Amino acid sequence: MDIDPGAVIYLKKALREFVELGLLDVRLGAAEALPYGDKECDSAVSVAALHHFRDIYAALREMARVTRRVVVVYDWTPNASGVTNPHSAEELRRKMGADLAAAKSLGYAV
Repeated sequence: MDIDPGAVIYLKKALREFVELGLLDVRLGAAEALPYGDKECDSAVSVAALHHFRDIYAALREMARVTRRVVVVYDWTPNASGVTNPHSAEELRRKMGADLAAAKSLGYAV
């Protein structure tokens, strides 16, 4: 799931085998409103995107709602600033604090 049409096109091409086998579903849309039924997915994975979500709580709730087994979330940390990430260390520190607080309040293991 990505809100960037270019990212969706790229992922569908790069991971074509998995998509064609039905092992991966790549769709355009927002993480805060996933188009899946309750427990429809085996897992949900968010990589370097959490700091972009408009509503962290809604996105984390949606991932938990649609997933039967595990939700894995990886995001940038402040020490990634300026290396491969355009965000400042302070911006990432603030976002990481908010993201961790949201995850903990929703029962995620951190």
